[in-house]
Amino acid sequence: MFSFARKPAVVPEPVSNFASQSDYIAAIKAHVAYIEFLPDGEIVDLNPLLASVTGH
Repeated sequence: MFSFARKPAVVPEPVSNFASQSDYIAAIKAHVAYIEFLPDGEIVDLNPLLASVTGH
């Protein structure tokens, strides 16, 4: 009447929407305000989102 036999789990392969790590980083930089510094505090990179918020 009832069958309690367990079926093996089917786990799909991960699907990547990005061709490479650089595409992933570019997508983050386009949508998230960020800034990069050198160890001495010098600004290396500042994206337009953060620049507009901070007035740079």
